[in-house]
Amino acid sequence: MNDKNNSIYYCQICGLECKEEDLYSYNHCVCCGCEFGYHDDEDACGRNIPSIRLDWLMRGAKYYLDEYLESPWTLSTLQQQLLNINVQLDNNLIKLIEKNWE
Repeated sequence: MNDKNNSIYYCQICGLECKEEDLYSYNHCVCCGCEFGYHDDEDACGRNIPSIRLDWLMRGAKYYLDEYLESPWTLSTLQQQLLNINVQLDNNLIKLIEKNWE
């Protein structure tokens, strides 16, 4: 997903800002672990993006590669990042994430 006005690209699963070339690289998103070009392609993986995102969130939205974290990974940070892709968490999902957050 991208913001066409600013040419900023985001992971479709978690909303992390990324480079355009990442989206076709088959590398993993450092935040959610999505394999670009596979998990974000509904035809290739056989699942839709919202279900992959929900899976990740319900497992506690753990950061895939901590060494790439630029600031502490908090629920607030997660919520802000998801707004990049117009995803807002409801209270029930927040409770589930908190339950599995480590």
